[in-house]
Amino acid sequence: MRMLKKSLLTISGLLAGAAESRSGGPLLCFFIMIPLFYAADTADKNESPRRALVMSCMPFLVGYDFAKTAFMLQLYRSLDYSIPVGVLFSVIAAVGTSLILLTAQTVCLYFYNGIKKEGAVGVAVFSLLFAGSEWLCEHLGPLSFAWLGVWAQADGAEWLLMSSKLFGCRFTSFIIMMINGLLYLTIVRLKRRNFISSGKALLASAAIVSGCAVYGLQETVALKTQDDRSEGISVAAMQLDCEGSEKSEIGSRASAGQYLSMIKSLEKRQHTELIFLPETAVNTTYKSGAEQFSGIEKFCSESGCTVLTGCFYRERDGKHNSVIALTPNGISKEVYSKAHLVPFGEYVPFSWATGEDSLAASVSERKPIDIGGVEIGCGICIESTYSDIFREQARRGAELFYIPTNDSWFGNSAAREAHYMHAKIRAIENSRYTVRAGNCGISAVITPWGEELSVLSTKERGAVTAEIKPLSSKSVYTVVGDSFILLPLVLICVSASKSAAAKYRLRNQA
Repeated sequence: MRMLKKSLLTISGLLAGAAESRSGGPLLCFFIMIPLFYAADTADKNESPRRALVMSCMPFLVGYDFAKTAFMLQLYRSLDYSIPVGVLFSVIAAVGTSLILLTAQTVCLYFYNGIKKEGAVGVAVFSLLFAGSEWLCEHLGPLSFAWLGVWAQADGAEWLLMSSKLFGCRFTSFIIMMINGLLYLTIVRLKRRNFISSGKALLASAAIVSGCAVYGLQETVALKTQDDRSEGISVAAMQLDCEGSEKSEIGSRASAGQYLSMIKSLEKRQHTELIFLPETAVNTTYKSGAEQFSGIEKFCSESGCTVLTGCFYRERDGKHNSVIALTPNGISKEVYSKAHLVPFGEYVPFSWATGEDSLAASVSERKPIDIGGVEIGCGICIESTYSDIFREQARRGAELFYIPTNDSWFGNSAAREAHYMHAKIRAIENSRYTVRAGNCGISAVITPWGEELSVLSTKERGAVTAEIKPLSSKSVYTVVGDSFILLPLVLICVSASKSAAAKYRLRNQA
């Protein structure tokens, strides 16, 4: 019986993780985490409470985390190593990232049993601690792996995702977990024929859903009203139809020429004020007047258009993966350089000892690029998974976001769509239009309420165009940030204090 329970919990975890990576319909988010509450509720009461809780939840969490990191198993296809070495590296990467997620969850849930946990109070405490584990994954320094969370299960229900405007995407995860937990209470109490308590739990979950719907729709209307009063800017995001290795083979001159041809073709059809290219669209280091950039620079000077592109940029501290803006008056003085680099992809750990050539991580303050009075906040590729990067730039005046990325190494895995979800949540959290330019998809223009004005998700050469509005008003989240996470931190401190006090009493009694 125990083996059957563990097997079913593991399968439930796999389904929950898959629901985040590939949207299976937003209504699933109200039910798919219920098995985790069941696991927590049915922990063996004869064991140490904390150990029993962790061990009971482990089958679900293992399946849940593996489903979210399984895309790592395809890494070997984009590595230059031999197949056996590449496969081994991919397996290590998948297991390692799963362990990071699992460790964060275990650390937070370990403190659950030290707090009153009956009924709705227990649901709230458990939900807070789980949301805290998602935040923790973003703040582990070199080990941080800020991948998807429960909030991503609401993809398609923008009215629910709008709750992230208040305290960030982890707050949305907390709300979804609360709904799941209250529905679990409804089922359990109904099974015990406690109809009044069951009805109260059901009404509480319905009230949360209704409150989110009213708030989300109201905020969407308010943003659209503000949008109508702002002056629009015509923008375009472009992509080629070649994967990363293919782009390297055709060379930086050829890729720059292809982008320039696309830009000129677009300009014949319509005048576009801002054109956004993907990460390292021109796969070389920027030099003024260099053949790879001279054609685009000349086009900007003659057309009055500004092109923002990813490329390499050399500064005193080394070569960076950067964003530069080529304006009608030349290159902008402000350059954005990537701070979160991908291990082995962009730098080799301990390269100072091995002599390997690596990119340098930016240590300068994060600030938006000023283009003709329009402040553009940037985040390159994997940086879109880090909410702090965009919130800080929004606080410093960013009026729209630009995310250049290269998702070619994801292949056809679910990670491509999962990575794209972060662009949508960053737009909603900070109430900013967001332009995402992918090397071979997904390229899109996203509204501050999560709607796609234009999107190109397939591997094909093309451009997405739209008119967007620079916005300066700040969301609650932009102002207060992740202050919501103080709640689970307080709960952990309370639990740890109670545990220490209990041990102290036992020692004195002995």
